[in-house]
Formats: sequence, C-alpha cells, structure tokens
Amino acid sequence: MQNFDPKQLLKNAIPHFIAIVALYIVAALFYAPAFDSKSLNQGDTANYIGMSHEALSYEGVDGERPAWTDSMFGGMPTIQISGTGQMTFSKYIWLFLRMIMHPEVMTLFMAMLSAYVLALCLRAPPLIAFIVGATFGLGSINTLYLAAGHATKVRAIAMMPGILGGVITAFRGRRWLGVGIAALFTSVHLDANHLQMTYYLLFLLAAIGMSELIYAFYKGQIKSALITSSLLIVAAIVALLPSAPNLYLTKNYSHHTTRGEAVLPLSEFTANSESGLDKEYILEYSMAKGEWISMMVPNVKGGTESMKVQGKDYPSYWGEQRFSGGAFYFGSIAFALMLAFFFFSKDRIRWPLLVITILSIILSWRDASFISEFFIDHFPLFNKFRDTKMMLVLVQLCVATSLALSLKQVWEAGSSSKWKPVIFSLAGVVAILSIIFILPVVFFDFNSSIRADQLWDYFGGGVIKDLRVSIFRLDLLRSVGLISIAALALFLIMKGLVNRKIVMPILALIMVADLFFVDMRYMSDRNWISKLSALFPHNATPEDLKILGLESKHIEGFDTVKRQYLKAAKEKLGYSIRKNSAPDNAASFSALNSLTHYRVLNWSNPFNDARTSYFHKSIGGYHGAKLRRYQDFIDHILYPEMQEFARINSLDNSEAERVLHGLSMLNTKYILNSTNLPPNIPEPHHVILSSALGPAWMVHDVKWVTDAETELNSIRTSEVSRTAIVHEEFKSLIDFPMVTELDSSVTSSVKVLNYHPEGSTYEVTTTTDGLLVLSEIWYAEGWSATVNGQATELVRANYILRALPVSSGTSEVVLSYTPPGAQSASLLSYAGSVFLFCFLMLSFFMSSRQKNEDVEA
Repeated sequence: MQNFDPKQLLKNAIPHFIAIVALYIVAALFYAPAFDSKSLNQGDTANYIGMSHEALSYEGVDGERPAWTDSMFGGMPTIQISGTGQMTFSKYIWLFLRMIMHPEVMTLFMAMLSAYVLALCLRAPPLIAFIVGATFGLGSINTLYLAAGHATKVRAIAMMPGILGGVITAFRGRRWLGVGIAALFTSVHLDANHLQMTYYLLFLLAAIGMSELIYAFYKGQIKSALITSSLLIVAAIVALLPSAPNLYLTKNYSHHTTRGEAVLPLSEFTANSESGLDKEYILEYSMAKGEWISMMVPNVKGGTESMKVQGKDYPSYWGEQRFSGGAFYFGSIAFALMLAFFFFSKDRIRWPLLVITILSIILSWRDASFISEFFIDHFPLFNKFRDTKMMLVLVQLCVATSLALSLKQVWEAGSSSKWKPVIFSLAGVVAILSIIFILPVVFFDFNSSIRADQLWDYFGGGVIKDLRVSIFRLDLLRSVGLISIAALALFLIMKGLVNRKIVMPILALIMVADLFFVDMRYMSDRNWISKLSALFPHNATPEDLKILGLESKHIEGFDTVKRQYLKAAKEKLGYSIRKNSAPDNAASFSALNSLTHYRVLNWSNPFNDARTSYFHKSIGGYHGAKLRRYQDFIDHILYPEMQEFARINSLDNSEAERVLHGLSMLNTKYILNSTNLPPNIPEPHHVILSSALGPAWMVHDVKWVTDAETELNSIRTSEVSRTAIVHEEFKSLIDFPMVTELDSSVTSSVKVLNYHPEGSTYEVTTTTDGLLVLSEIWYAEGWSATVNGQATELVRANYILRALPVSSGTSEVVLSYTPPGAQSASLLSYAGSVFLFCFLMLSFFMSSRQKNEDVEA
C-alpha cells in the first residue's frame, strides 16, 4: 500500500473544489433574485398549496399531518398531495441543503453536481465534468418545470445522472464504488416520489445493462457482469427501503384511481383501456414530430416571447403541444456533440444511447406512431403516465454522457490524426442544419394543425409564415454558429495548435452562456414574487368572504380556533400578521373548515381548480390521479346535472335545484362564480343551494343493484334523501325492515359533534333502524367506524359515499381513517434508512480496499 500523502490529496482535490464552487456560482447567478427574499412564481406550487391547505393547516396546529383531506374532489388520501411527512435518510440530505441554500438554487445545483459525478464516473477531468454538470443543470427541462412548480419532478431528474454514473462505474471495473454511488443517488431520486421519471429512467438503465451483459458475454466475463448486476439490484432495493411508505401507499392508492382498472364497462369515457389512462389523455401534452430538434435549435417551433404583427404582440409558439412554456433545449454544442459521438466514438455505450435517444424522440410525438401505439397498448405500465414528451429527459441524460466522453476523447487526443472523425461529424451536423436553413418549408410546417392558429387565420398564411420562418432561421443560424465555433475549438486542441487548458475553458464559457441565456428567455421579473405571496398565493374573493361571514357568525369558539392558525402562520412568516391580509384570511378559512362540514362548487372550471380547495371543501380540485369512482361520478352525474341546471336555472331556481341530486348528496351548499350561469345573480356572485342534504342523513329504504352501471345511473332517478342505492355485495351487512313510503312516525336527526378530515363524530337519533349515509367519499381501504363504541362495517352507497347501519335510539358514530400498512411502512422506512447508511459505508469501504489492492498490484 502506498503511503498516505495529504499534500497530493489536497492537490487532487483543489480542481474539484473549484469546479463545484463554480457550479454553485452559475446556479446562484441564474436564480439571483432568490437572494433578494423572492421566490419563483410557480403555478403548480400555488396549486399544491391550494389542494394541501387543509392538511398542512392541521399539521401547523396539531403537529401531525392528516392522511385524508376533504378539501378537493369530495375527499381523498393526502399521500399523493402532501406526502406522509415521514423523515428519511434522503429527506435529511435535502433538509440540510435547504438550510444552507435557497430551494431554487439548491435544486439546480444538485442537478449540476449529479451530472458532475456522472462525468467523473466516466473518468473525465474536472474541467470537462464542470461543463457536463453545468449544461445538464441548465437544460431547459429543469428551468421550465421548476418555474412551473414541478419541484419534485425536477429533483427526480436532478438525481438521474448520478444513478447512471454509478451503474456505468460498477460495470467498468470499480464495482463497489459504482454500487455505492448508484444506491446513494437512487435513494435521493426515489424520495422525490415521481414514479414517471423513475419508470423512464429504467428504459436507459435496462438498455445499458443489456449492452454490458452482451459485451461481457463476448469477452468471456459473464460471471463478473452477473455479480455486478446482482449487486446493483441489491443497491436498488436498499435505496428503495427508506421511500417504502410513499411507494407502498401510492401503489395501494393507484388501484382506486383513474390509473387503475375501470369500474364501469367500456364506454365513451373509457374507450381505449380497461386499465390505465386514455390514449388521447396520455398524448395531450406531447410534441409534434419535428419539434424534438428544439433540443438543438430552441425556436424551431417558436417560443414564449411575443412577436409583433401589425404593431401588436402575439404569442410566437406554433407547435402541437397543448401548452408550451418553452423549448426542451440541451445546448446546440452539447447536442451536436452527442450526434457526432454516435459516429466517431468506439465506446460500446453509444449503442444503448442511440437506441434510447431514437425511442424517446418517437415516443414524445403527439401524432402516435405504430411504436407509440404498441407501448401504450401493450408495454407494461406505459399507459399509467401522461405527457410522453417527458421521455426526452432520457435524451438529456444521453447528451450529458456523450458530452463527457466526447470532450474527454478530445482532451486526451495525443496526435493530430484523431481530429478527422470528430470534426467531420460536427461538419455533417452543420451541413444538415444549413440545408434546413436554406429550405425550411421543405422540412417544417409553420402552422399548427392541432392548436387553434388564430394568427394564421386572421392575418393570412403568407404574412405569418414569413414571420415564423424568420424566427426559425434566426435561431437556426445561431445554432450553426455555435457548433462551428465548437468545431474550430476542438480542431485547434486536437491538432495541438493551441493549449487545451486555454481553449477548453473558453468553450466551457460559451456552452454555459448559450444555455444560460436561452433559459433566461423563459424567465423574467414576473417569474419572481415576494415570500409572503409564495407562502399565501391565493386571495379571498368577495364571494369567499361572504360565505365566511355567513358561516362563521354562529360558530361558537371561532375566534379562539382562528388564533391557533394565526399563531402557526406567524411562525411560518416570522413577523406579525396584518388584519384582512392573505395570511389572516387563510387562518379564518382554516378555522372555518375545521368547524364546519359543507362543500362548495366553483362553476368556472371546477375540476381543474386548486384555488377553491384553499378556502373551502371543494367538489372539484386539481390532481392528476383522481379516484376512479369520483371521475365516473363527474362524467355521468355532475356534468350532466350542471348542464341541466344551467339550462333551466333562469326559469325557476327551486325547480333547477331538484335536478342536482349529485351535488345535494355531496352536501354542496354554495356555487361560486355563478355569473357564468344564465341569470344575473346579485352581488356577491354566488348561489346558495337549499337542497344540500347535510354532512350525513338517515334513510330507511335501500335500492339494491347488481352492477356498477346501474348503481351510478340510479342516482339521477332516485330520491337520494330517502333511498340509498347499494350494491348487493353489501347485502349481508344491512338487516333492517325497509320503509318504502313516507311515514310521519319515522323521524331522525344527525348532528356533527366534531369534524376532522381523518374521521368525524356524529350524534344520530332515529325512531327506527336505518342506514346512515355520509356525504363522505367511499375509499375501500383504511376507513373504519364505531357505533356506541362497537365496530361496525362500512358499506358503499350511491356509488361514491360511505354509509353504515344504525339502530333506533340515540347513537354516537365515530369514523376513523388509518392508511393501511402505514405504521409498518414507517418502521420499514426508519429501518431502511439505517440499512441504507450501513450499505453505503460498506460499499465505500469495499471500494477503498479494491483501490488499494489495485495500487499494490
């Protein structure tokens, strides 16, 4: 064993220290407003705060996050909204980083650091590793989705290079080091709980794994490769353990959502698949076939910046995405080097990278090819996720890997004869782009065939086409220039005409500046807001405040409860709260929701709305994985009822209310934004529904059904205030005489003694046995009930509600929700964190032994 030399160690560490500090400086410069007490104005973060407000409000006061919320879609588990709140090894890493960095800077820096590790795993020197780290981090996918508020998605993407680096390292001679790196980055990646990104990453890892196994078989090293593969699988399992609670509960939950199996027979709403998402829904946000070139030429389909037409500003994007915040741009030079790498490199990794790049591009298309059709219809789990253009994150990884190996080859070039394959390959890319520049209309359409192209229709195709071609050509010329400069720089290095230590830093500056300024196209002052606005993003409207006044004035102890929520808000902000400010109003509505149990329908876009959930218990909401039964209820009951209500509301409001069976049984007391209805409702614009049935009610008649379709459709033709619609699977749990006619001697009353999202307490008084129907959403797992302390089985009523039999007299009914397996999963998470830490220590210890043995040998 060689003697330990601290001076040599310090000398080796200094370049890495400089590179990592430089990465942090780039991240800090990009998000500089964060240091001025500002936060990104993230739309999806505002949505997250809206839909999780009830759960987080309870956590702020009680110190414990509820596992269920009634704030949207009538009620659903919080596991897919605000997580479990369980601390893990990986969460402590993020928590530590959050203490020393702003969240936006932290996320970008970690993406850069992860790619830096990937480059080091490929044995690239620090300067090249810096280029790889900076370009990967500044890839516009990260910028766009972080600005939109998809923080967990970007954090999942940020860890991907480190995982890939670990896998490659393990297969290429440093087994234990690679296993340790892969386990560490996988655990942090899984903590983000973004399964779509994990699923897509498996495509690339599987391709590389198969490539390495084939190579090992060819070289007669299959035993060693199988051992490495086995250790990587073990590392993945160990990395999975701390995140087990979220993943386990997510798996349980997914079976009951729109991503699970259909409940109803195939219909117009479930036309394409009995299990998984609808094909059109999956492809709704995907790209046009030629739009992938935006990874090298950002404005290939226009951008977010406006263009002037006859003195007015109009959006310049003309692609096929339903919505685009900007191009998926990975850098002209970096992407061109990946294309060149496929031609000049002899490294075996180019084949899996090439296959995955082509596959990702094809699967990102909105216009489905036969390959897309196959994956959606037959490939396991592919139809569980929407927005297939997110597969282009794999191309981002391929670019980073190719860039590291390409520049490393240039850096190590020892003779002038090696320059030709590299430079000729880059020249080929420039030639192709030049042909497209000369003949743009031959290769691209300059109008949208899916989006409403108002500019094209209004001003005429000729004018708009010329403007769009000029936008396209300007960015194309920019990319050609950058690639040409890079080719010249690499030529000078490989010919030995200029010192590589001079040229490569200049090239690094150009590549970082390229991505930096393209990303800044999608950022402006409007992207930044104050800390107060970020923490409390929603403002109460006059309608909201009117409801607050109507409901709170008769609630005993309202001010006392409000003070508890104000105290929690003050601790979050760090200063006193002004009366009638956003935090003050938020505390008022938190108190109101904890003391009442009714629901609100926002008439304007109700089922894609998180703002209402911030203030009220909402019929609608904002979430990508609604309960399947509730989605059926929306499609078959709520939408038709709303259309009928709007049609007849102008004639007789009381008559109109009688069609709202679905809203009545969900205890919908108010309709907001009612100016969208035909009549002019006096200020403030809301409708009070007298037909709301309350938090719970007693029925003494049951209509038995044998199939889900009848169970759902019977709601519209039944008097749900007197009759419950129950599937025969629950027949053994209900045993009381039916009262089919209205009998004046049969009376009942229900009072809410205490509301809590994880289970309320009711006092029920009834003169005869019956069924207590709760305006609470049925969920097959985790809910239980007691009547006077005795456990009672819950049944499903009216397709989506909970119910239970109650005997005559006065009874106390207590509901309770405990996520199935949550306690054991939490113990597993704690044990998994400990086990992961020990496994990492073992991996790095074994790696150091292997290194020392190699040195001695």
